[in-house]
Amino acid sequence: MIIDTVHGANTAKIRNYRMDQSPHYGELAKVPAYKLRQVMNHLMLNEFLMVTNDEYAIVKLTEKSGAVLLNDEAVVMKMAKEQEHLAKVKEEKKTRKSKLSGVSGASLSEADEALFEILRALRTEIAKEEKVPPYIVFSDKTLIHMCVVKPRTKTEMLSVSGVGEFKYEKYGERFLDCVREECGDLGDGYTENEEPAVKEIVAKKANTRKTKTEFVMTKELEEQIYYSKRISISDFVRHINDLRDEEAMKRLTIKLVEEKLLEAGCFEVCYANGVALRRLADKGVDFGIEAEKRVSEKGNEYDVFFYLEKAQKDIVKWLLDS
Repeated sequence: MIIDTVHGANTAKIRNYRMDQSPHYGELAKVPAYKLRQVMNHLMLNEFLMVTNDEYAIVKLTEKSGAVLLNDEAVVMKMAKEQEHLAKVKEEKKTRKSKLSGVSGASLSEADEALFEILRALRTEIAKEEKVPPYIVFSDKTLIHMCVVKPRTKTEMLSVSGVGEFKYEKYGERFLDCVREECGDLGDGYTENEEPAVKEIVAKKANTRKTKTEFVMTKELEEQIYYSKRISISDFVRHINDLRDEEAMKRLTIKLVEEKLLEAGCFEVCYANGVALRRLADKGVDFGIEAEKRVSEKGNEYDVFFYLEKAQKDIVKWLLDS
């Protein structure tokens, strides 16, 4: 768990235990996992760390740890020469390259892979700032598509799979600056030779909209969802939509979720001056919905509804069962 945390692994266990919110999450992402295991083993064998014999083993600091943490004592260990792991590293690179190619639908050059790592580092930095898992910022698929398109303008960035107006407003400029810095600012965003490729990507994205399936909550999608302590329904639905494959699946609508909540008796409909208004019912409170009173500029009171973690999980369960 410690190795996965500092290495920046995106697993269900890491998310369930909120380890992706640790300030050290992904800090050693560029260090191979086998090296981190060697370091951990060395620290335990030399009593810098100890593991309890409890039912659930816990890694603890020892007296020797204090000399390292407080007195800046150096820990020295022998490491195998890099060439001994050359074959393994090459195999890892080959596997990674094939995965990247599989997700993007195109073979990435070494320069594209280097850009991917830079964009991934920026994503980790933003995730730490906002204290959210990296995939909330952008998925790997989006970063890979970004490496293919190499956007230099807002229009080109919006042609990237997984980048909508909301995500662009939050993160777009920082990623654009990163691409421009690494690839050079070419004015219109591409060279003469690149233009057909970019147009082809945009055209392909437009064409796929015609064959999209209706939104379906899948187990794979469910495992990626990050549950907040308190969130509006619009932000929660937007988060779910950001995780889906937007080229293959239509968006989940807020209207669909609100209709389900009405059917379940979480809200009651009342009328004021001929306008239909929703009022939180007792079932809604039990479901995990909170109403917060707000006052408009004209002095009129209205309710804003927030959904607790329990409500978010029950909504996802509804979508899985439907």
